Amino acid sequence: MILKVIITVATAVAGALGLNACI
Repeated sequence: MILKVIITVATAVAGALGLNACI
């Protein structure tokens, strides 16, 4: 489903931002 893909991408982006914030 397209929705699942969007959620997956959003989670990946949020995780990347979280790592950048920690650094």
